[in-house]
Formats: sequence, C-alpha cells, structure tokens
Amino acid sequence: MKRLLLAATILFSCVSGRSQYAFPELSKGDYSSTDNRIVVSSMNGKTYFPTEYAKLASGTPFFRDQWMKAELIDDRGKIYASNAVRMDLLSNSVIFRDPATRQEMTVSTPIKWIRLTDTVKNIDYMFVLGDQFPSTKKTQAGIWFQILVNKNVCLIHQQRKSVHEIVVYGEGPETTIATDDFYFLSSQGILTPITGWKDLQEQLNDKKEMIDQYIHSHHLKGKAPEDYTDLLLYYNSINPGK
Repeated sequence: MKRLLLAATILFSCVSGRSQYAFPELSKGDYSSTDNRIVVSSMNGKTYFPTEYAKLASGTPFFRDQWMKAELIDDRGKIYASNAVRMDLLSNSVIFRDPATRQEMTVSTPIKWIRLTDTVKNIDYMFVLGDQFPSTKKTQAGIWFQILVNKNVCLIHQQRKSVHEIVVYGEGPETTIATDDFYFLSSQGILTPITGWKDLQEQLNDKKEMIDQYIHSHHLKGKAPEDYTDLLLYYNSINPGK
C-alpha cells in the first residue's frame, strides 16, 4: 500500500466540511515529544484481558497482530505517543502495552484519531472514530474506520470482525474470527456505502472511459484494499477540483 500520510499536517475535509479541522502536527517518529506516561495515568487501572481469544482456532480480533508505534489524539486535540499499540476491531478498543510493567491496557481516554506506524514495512495507517463523521449512524459512532485515501473524494475502509463457533467432532468447540471488508466514499463527511468493486466504478462514472482504461491497464480486480486505494487516488488526480 502506498504511504498514506505525506505531510506532517493533514486537512480532514473528508471528515467534516471545516477546513480548519486538521490532524495535529507531530513529527513522524518523534515519540519523545509526548509523554507515554500520560496515557498510562489516564487508564484508571483498566487492564486488558483477552481471555476470549485464548483458544482461537483462526482469525484475529486485531487490525494487525503486531504491536506498532502510534500517535493518539483525543477529543481536545491532545497528542499521546506509545511504542506499542494495537487495535482490537472486534470490540473496537485500543490496546497499549505499559512500558514499565509490560501489562496490556485498554485506552479509556476519549481517543478520536490514531496513526499507527509499521516501522518494519515503513507504512502508516490512519484511523478515525465513527462519531467524527457527521453522517454516521449511532451504531457506527464507536467503530474505528481506516482512511485509505484522504483527497477530494475520500476512501474509507471498515474491517468488520465477527466471532463464529464450530464444533469439531471429538475435540469440542472451536472459535474463529472472520473479517469482512466494507468500503465507503466520503465527501464533506457524508459516508456513501460502496457495495463492491462494480459499485465503486459506477460511483465514478463521470470519468467512466478514463476509469475503465486505468483499471484495464493496471490490472485492478477489486480483490484487495490496495485496488480500491489505487483507483481512488487516480480518480482524484483527474478530478482535482471536485
């Protein structure tokens, strides 16, 4: 996936129509500029107990299983930094590892934005809580959405996790976690569900000929988020003022 965050300050016109609403400025990798202990002290001793995943046969509740560096922004615009964060998208909770005790803790501070950094692959992942979109339903308010494209027309991605239990003869029940991908287009904070690859192309039909040619020449199949991202980046490049 192409690097999504190319500037220290990013204007989130896709989330709200207010151009002054910006992702707070923080130099990348500057984890000494904020105090990780502030995150710890705000937890009120809320320990994370992933006991329900102890006998998981397949799947994962997390966006990524590995711990990543992260910058977290609360509802007041305050920035927190941590060297070990991961997101439980089944419960829509944010987990960090206490650097002193190594204990896993659930973030209780009202975090609204998260930037995860995979330092191995050199990739950033941006997330926004659903209540930051003015058009989201109440059931979406506490859900974490990933921003894949932050341009004139934004591409939003939701990994929806679900738990399934099957009975294996002679061994008892096994728990699996499935992940379904959902996509949305967003302009001025209005989320429009995309039902699939064909639907996305129809939403961009004002540039149908160019879109069709780009899909064909780049062999896009719509089988992965990267295909959706690639197409939206191209669409915005030929619609700079939309």
